[in-house]
Amino acid sequence: MKRFKELGLTLEELRAMLPKAVEVAFYPPENLKRSEKPMLDFAKIHARMSAMK
Repeated sequence: MKRFKELGLTLEELRAMLPKAVEVAFYPPENLKRSEKPMLDFAKIHARMSAMK
């Protein structure tokens, strides 16, 4: 509700917006925290877990 109030839009204006525009309004790209983590090596994990048996 906080972001909705901060936007100052009415519900009718919000309904008229395209879904992507609503997403950007509520979750601006500069606010998203993304970390560049490498993908896990699932084959290596599986091999190590199988060796534990």
